[in-house]
Amino acid sequence: MRLVFAPEESIAFFGGDPDNFTYPRFDLDNAFVRIYNQGKPLVSPNYLKFARTGVKDGDLAFVSGNPGRTERQDTLAQLAFIRDYQQPFVLNLFSELRGVLSEYATKNAEAARTSTELMFGIENSLKAIKGRQMALTQGPLMAQKQADETAFRAKIAADPKLAASGSTFDAITMATTHQRDIYQRMALLERLPQQMSTLLGYAVGLNRFAVESQKPDGQRLEEYSTANAPALRMQLTSPAPVYPALEKTVLVWWLTKLREYLGTTDADTIAILGKQSPDGIASLIVGKTQLADPKLRAKLVAGGAAAINASQDPLLVFARTLDAPARAVRADYENNVKAVITKNAGIIASARFAADGTGSYPDATFSLRLSYGTVAGYTERGQTIAPTTNFAGAYAHATGRDPFKLPKSWLSAEKSVNPSTNLNFVTTNDIIGGNSGSPVIGRNGDAIGLIFDGNIQSLGGDFGYDGTVNRAVAVDTTALTQALTNIYHFPRLAHELIP
Repeated sequence: MRLVFAPEESIAFFGGDPDNFTYPRFDLDNAFVRIYNQGKPLVSPNYLKFARTGVKDGDLAFVSGNPGRTERQDTLAQLAFIRDYQQPFVLNLFSELRGVLSEYATKNAEAARTSTELMFGIENSLKAIKGRQMALTQGPLMAQKQADETAFRAKIAADPKLAASGSTFDAITMATTHQRDIYQRMALLERLPQQMSTLLGYAVGLNRFAVESQKPDGQRLEEYSTANAPALRMQLTSPAPVYPALEKTVLVWWLTKLREYLGTTDADTIAILGKQSPDGIASLIVGKTQLADPKLRAKLVAGGAAAINASQDPLLVFARTLDAPARAVRADYENNVKAVITKNAGIIASARFAADGTGSYPDATFSLRLSYGTVAGYTERGQTIAPTTNFAGAYAHATGRDPFKLPKSWLSAEKSVNPSTNLNFVTTNDIIGGNSGSPVIGRNGDAIGLIFDGNIQSLGGDFGYDGTVNRAVAVDTTALTQALTNIYHFPRLAHELIP
């Protein structure tokens, strides 16, 4: 499989973070790969042929794909936890980290370059969580959930066969109450360190690999199971570059937040920081570690537990110090929160199916689904949003400065493109994270678009679908053929895709 075509990042992500999860959009977010068989392009008579005409308001649209995860069956107690504890904490934390990274990026061009990927991830997460929070704090969602849960609990209470299921709601409420008590500790000790620091992620992974590989497969942490071994080895031996200055900045921030939220007299804070400062620890472990070398990490993985445990690399030593408190809070969460919620949510789901039959569908789990909808605009803050944008809109939206700077290929081709050709469009299809890259199929079975985003309201689709404002955002296939032909001068590929 080989890459055939991909546009410049500046048009694939035109508008950057300001336009992310918004609409109208003006992006050519796509890539083409070709499958080869014995060195020659695979010839297949079956493929989705591109539509010759752009979409219009009211057109039928089907989306096939693998939506990742939704929480539409969550109880009110679970949604209240997300709204009142989880999301506000992450919003505050990531907003602070964005500020740290913004300041770091002003040091020089190299700092700006090396922090771009992490900054993108943080900004994307902030935007996504804000959309989720908006769904839980504004609009009718929580009131509807309250009414639905009250009615459902009354319904199963009246059915002798289902009445016992009612206690499951109380069990979940108790679990979420405990989750409030441990959430910050869980995030600061177990999740954030590996998410934010590449180096610390390697150290934690190596240390746990040494420990978990000595256990029977069924007793290991999930990510260290035999089934996950190939992916784990690839992750631990990745040749991707490590940037020490960025690593130190992130680690200082994390250790400072850990001390701030857990408190200076907390046993875990004392165990991890001792009498050292966040800056002192970060300087030591980043300055002295050898784990940035992928060959060394590969050697340690190949040597197994004996080689890893014998290493006194300061970053590995620190990972061992972190491991005990991180494991403790993770075990607490998995035994007293996750296990309780999983068990009781399953009972509720069974009761719901018994009571309502196929009247509702289950939450997304990355399984293949087909969504149906129509091309349709919507109303936002009293303004009517048209369902389609065009090339003329992209040129009008450009300012000449990032992130609204069109690539040179587009600027030089402005007079060659048809300005009225559709560029992006929105549909009422029910999608969520995991649907990016999904084809949009029209009434005649041809490809009319490619999903690449959703509007800010669609992020509330984690908890419930509102067809009046939830929209999927797609590139029109006529935009792809227009760009391939008149901007990138690659008409042969366009002709392959048009019937």
